[in-house]
Amino acid sequence: MTYLGKVEIVLGFACNNNCLFCSVGNRNQNKSTEEIKKEIMLALGKDFAEEINFTGGEPTIRKDLCELIAFARKNGAKEVRITTNGLLLSNKAFLDQMIAAGLTGVILSIHGLNPETHDFLCNVKGAFEKAIKGLENASKANLTIDVNFVLNKINFNELPKLAEFLCNNYQIRAMCIIFPDIDGNLLNNKWLIPTFAQVSESVDSAASILKNHGITVWVMNMPPCSLKKNKDSATCGQLKTKMYWFDMKVDLETKIKSSCEKLKICKDCRFANNCPGISKKYVAFRGLELLGDDLKWSGH
Repeated sequence: MTYLGKVEIVLGFACNNNCLFCSVGNRNQNKSTEEIKKEIMLALGKDFAEEINFTGGEPTIRKDLCELIAFARKNGAKEVRITTNGLLLSNKAFLDQMIAAGLTGVILSIHGLNPETHDFLCNVKGAFEKAIKGLENASKANLTIDVNFVLNKINFNELPKLAEFLCNNYQIRAMCIIFPDIDGNLLNNKWLIPTFAQVSESVDSAASILKNHGITVWVMNMPPCSLKKNKDSATCGQLKTKMYWFDMKVDLETKIKSSCEKLKICKDCRFANNCPGISKKYVAFRGLELLGDDLKWSGH
């Protein structure tokens, strides 16, 4: 038996945002309450999870969310968190209900420094204002807060200033900077896809700012050799997370490795043991002949 620490349960794919870069796209599967309760018991039993994170889609639009939070806590989960776009966290009464049920933290997605960027990317007017209000409400409630940021051509230059803004105004535990998965809605918006070379400086700058404030940084879907200063943040083995999807239950590190490939340039890299390689979708999108530009900060 392997202790994994955290289990992320995908509740469904329905969402009240329609992000231009969303890897889920128009899939609309949703699990029943009873299916989720069975997965909670599996997570707390066989997988020895101390933390359960409900993700999607958007968990907060489910009518049974408070029931699921309470069920997980009642059956032994020390931490129950949700990954959310934050729209409904702006409703303090609703957040209070979730906290009363046993919610201990949130992973809140913020994809820009201002309404123009965030609202455009999320395809919902007023999304930024509500997300920031949700962040304020969660902070005042002393919940554990992580922030997700998905990189794209529109927002990557705003990342360092956003990092500074978060550090100066909120009690953030960690930030996950995510290079986008080329799937779902992003397949219809390929013009949004940046290159590693384009975003590496902003990612490095933001990571340094966050670390200087004592905040943990994870960089997902970018190999360590694409960064100059914060290569250690681009290895995710320490996450110890298992994902419960619709069709599979898989360790996150295993899932990441299965979606990546090692290139000839990876053979003698000093990060070879900790790096899963480069996303197969990114290699196909970028082309082998251009990857050298993306890996210019190589640690080989």
